[in-house]
Order: sequence, then structure tokens, then C-alpha cells
Amino acid sequence: MKKLVFFAAAASMMFAACSSDNEEVKVAEKSAIRLSTQSLTSMTRAGQSIQLTQFDADENVSIFLVEDVNGTQTPSGTNVTTYSNPLAYTTGNAGALTPAAAQYWPQDGNGLFIFGIYPASAVTSSTAYNGTDITFSVAADQSSTAGYKASDLMMGAPTGGNPVTRTTSEVPMTFTHLLTKINVNLTAGDGFTETEMNNAEVSILGVKPTTTFGVQGTAVTEGSGTATNIAAGTGASTSAIIVPQTVMAGNFIKITIGGGDYYYALAANKFFASQTLYTYNLTVNKTGLLLTATTITAWADGGSADGTATLQ
Repeated sequence: MKKLVFFAAAASMMFAACSSDNEEVKVAEKSAIRLSTQSLTSMTRAGQSIQLTQFDADENVSIFLVEDVNGTQTPSGTNVTTYSNPLAYTTGNAGALTPAAAQYWPQDGNGLFIFGIYPASAVTSSTAYNGTDITFSVAADQSSTAGYKASDLMMGAPTGGNPVTRTTSEVPMTFTHLLTKINVNLTAGDGFTETEMNNAEVSILGVKPTTTFGVQGTAVTEGSGTATNIAAGTGASTSAIIVPQTVMAGNFIKITIGGGDYYYALAANKFFASQTLYTYNLTVNKTGLLLTATTITAWADGGSADGTATLQ
């Protein structure tokens, strides 16, 4: 699986005398927590590479910082940095991950449990942290980059594991794609041109849009809700996020070109796993589709599929 790697940095703590007339030094004893990305690469929609290894600029990420008290998560501790409500962080062009307000390590010297969720809108209150399942649905229209990003649920945690001991060193965080990605690549066959492939409209058919997850882990439930179609976009290379689930045999991918609809059908029921990428390479002929479906390693290996498609 492909993961996004980030870093949390803490400034050096300055120790001062305890005299009551040295209030400025006491304030300086606070050790700030600063988050930043290693690098920032803005990916293009056509390249099916949106946020594979880094967040784009101006994205919002929810971060939970919970005090470590003798190995126990204590969101209500007197020295906890933020309690259990998520903090809003925003990515920047220079790799910065900036909070709405500066955050500090607990002054009693305790470490923190750190968790991140993207998109930030997926968690909005303290109920998200306490073990309650959170409901999340992918967008039906992912033809825009915004719609795709809003569907790409990720969970982040320190690479070395939680809790994190108070430190002046950078603390690496790894964000994991939790759902399932479908790539569709089109090649012009008999009767078509590559220009026509660039204008093709691609949809993923009959998938359930809703799952549940928890802030502290990477597990998600299988899809639920009314099966719907997902607009993956227009072009020879498109992609969409779906919820992990079993999709019934039958039409699964629709390509609309010049008013004609072409379908790729699953020959049997197929389970689409979480954290996994499935790639379908389709040659479009006037008489139908020639399929060679493979996978790449951007996420986890989802296997390959072979089949036929007919013009309807």
C-alpha cells in the first residue's frame, strides 16, 4: 500500500529558574509541536496520482493530540494539549502543516498519542475519538479533483507507533489510504481515435457508498447503503474511490463515447479490498471492449482480472 509520510517537530525546551518575577522565561518553557511534510508535490488528475505520497497545498487535516499518562490515553488530563476534539491543520506550498493555533507538548513532560484523519470533514467532534464508529460516504461525483479528494479517506499515526515520548526531534507520521481505488485506462481500438478516448466519460457502476471507521485504527467496514454509480471523470485515464465491498457480477464500468455506451462486466462476484488499487486497461473497439486488467503498486496489489465487454 502507498502511504503518506509526515513529520512532527518539537522545539527545544528552555529550563528557567522558578522565581515569580521571570514570567517571560516561564512562557518560553512551553515546547511547541510543529507538523510539516517532507516535500510537497502537486499531482495532476489525468495522471491518476492525486496525493499518492504527499498532500497537495491548502488541504485540511484533522489531528488528535491526546496525553500519554503512564501508557494510557487521557483526553481529559489537566495538561493535555487539545483534549479529544480534532485540531484543524492546513498544508502549505513549502511543506508546512499549520494549525489554526499553536499547540504544545504537555508541560508535565508527558508524551502524546497522535492520530490524523483526512479529509478533515470526516471527524468534527469529540465523539470521533472515543471509539464510536464514524460514518463516511464517498462522493457520487468524483469527476473533479475536489470530489475525488473528499472520498479518499486516510488515517495517520506516528511511524514508530503510539505513544510518542516528548522529544525535540522530528516524529514521522504515516498516513494510510483506507478505502479502495479503481483506475481505468482507455486505449483506442478499431473505429476510434485517441482524441475520442480523451473525451470518454467513465463511471463505476452499482457500488455501495458508505462505510464506518474509527480514529485509532485502519479498519473499515464493508460498503453499505443504496448501490449507486460513481462518476470517475472524462478522459483516457480516470480514477475513483469506492468503499471496500463485494460487487455483484454484471456491468461494472461504463464508457460513454459519442452517445454510445460501452460496458465492462464482472464475470463473477468480486470482492474489492481496502487499501488496494485495481487497474482496468480497456481497449475500446466500435464492436465492444478488449480488456487487459492489471494492477500497479501505488497502493496494495489487488490482483488482475480478465473478461469481455459488449456494446449495448
